[in-house]
Amino acid sequence: SLRLSLAIAIASGAPPVAGLISAIIAGLIFPLLGGAYVTISGPAAGLAPALLAGMLTLGSGDLAVGYPLLLVAICLTGMIQVILSALKAGKYAIFLPATVVEGMLAAIGVMIIIKQLPLLIGVAAAPSKSILASLAKLPGYFLHLDVKVFLLGAICLFLMFFFNRSKNHWLKRLPAPLLVAATGIALGYLFQLAPN
Repeated sequence: SLRLSLAIAIASGAPPVAGLISAIIAGLIFPLLGGAYVTISGPAAGLAPALLAGMLTLGSGDLAVGYPLLLVAICLTGMIQVILSALKAGKYAIFLPATVVEGMLAAIGVMIIIKQLPLLIGVAAAPSKSILASLAKLPGYFLHLDVKVFLLGAICLFLMFFFNRSKNHWLKRLPAPLLVAATGIALGYLFQLAPN
């Protein structure tokens, strides 16, 4: 989950080290504190857009200003969760329909895809304040298409789906994301891409 934690931190607009710290807490410290049937102790991609929106809102559009304020909000949220846990309020989660959660996760998936499209075509764009703003900027990004970056991204996407659906038992033993990351690094050197 380390790789996913770093990616979610970046997608959230936080420094990558925040993903590293959260992976350490979720993987090493949290399990020692116990758990519950509905506990998630790993990276949650569903929170990335909420964290980004929180940082932009608290920082009035400036991620550097909003990040420390978001950390305070997260600490306050944690304290509220501890209080709700002491009051045994978790049993009321059953009243939330599963379709609401599935719809939220689908929307988050679409948001992540839209925000990653500029990177796929080779444009390092600053995060927009809304999904509609990101969609409005997409046609302009295609005018600055970097063919090498797009080709690398397309090959890696194809390989991710291919490795995950492969019947070859040798390929199933190796994690597909690790193979794709290694392929992407090799292709980056082969295409002589700049580090950014």
